Amino acid sequence: MSTLSPLPGDTTSPPAPPNTKPPEPDAPQPATHTIPQSPTRKPSRAAVLLVVSALFVSSGAVVFFGVYDGLKLLATWLQPPLVPFSGQIFYEGQPLAHATVSTELVPSWSLFPKIQFDGSGYTDRDGRFQLETQHQGRLQEGIFPGEYRVKVVAFHPQTSATGAPRIRTPSQYSQFTTTTLTIHVSSQADQNRQQFFLTGEPAETPETEKKLDEAQQRTLTVFLGMFDRGDRDGDGALTLEEAKSIKNLASIEEADSNGNGSIDRQEFELHVKKYALGY
Repeated sequence: MSTLSPLPGDTTSPPAPPNTKPPEPDAPQPATHTIPQSPTRKPSRAAVLLVVSALFVSSGAVVFFGVYDGLKLLATWLQPPLVPFSGQIFYEGQPLAHATVSTELVPSWSLFPKIQFDGSGYTDRDGRFQLETQHQGRLQEGIFPGEYRVKVVAFHPQTSATGAPRIRTPSQYSQFTTTTLTIHVSSQADQNRQQFFLTGEPAETPETEKKLDEAQQRTLTVFLGMFDRGDRDGDGALTLEEAKSIKNLASIEEADSNGNGSIDRQEFELHVKKYALGY
């Protein structure tokens, strides 16, 4: 069958071929959604440097302290023994009794860590003292060889149970930063004796002493007589055991105000005023 061609000027569309379906509109395509991905964050340069620095410092600290402990142990083995040191202190030409003597090692560069412990002592009625050192967990007689600064402090007798004690020695000797006193401790014990002569005005004036009434004075005299009878060796002090034998005096351990294991006459008198006289 032939197909007719349209005539010139004819605008009518030719009939559709038989059994021809009209074109269907395009079918909608299923929508697709892209799930956003979190951007990968790289550590900052500062964070990396911080972590690396922390690791470096911590590992360096372990190495340092390991080496330091090793040197400290070696220094302990090489530590020279303690040697005796004794002296005598005068103030304004008179022996300085009941004064605390302390030493501080003069710093000097050393390859090994310093193991030295500073010494201390306490003068008797004649101003004499011997240095001791806290070493290996206990107080031992002597001090390690070396150069030391020395400070000396003595207090006025307290006349009351309250208030801080007043310093009766010049203030320049009471601090390591201002003292002019020094000692050289030799490994030869026979060279370790020295005298000190203090001069200058007392750092503080004594407090005004309260007056005892007659009854209080009699009581104090009785207790001081007990002290003198207990001081059999005449050194001007009682041991704690000797002091405990004195009756009617409570808390006698507290009389040892400087903690040297004995009670001198001034400490005893103050304790009597506090506990027996309510002074």
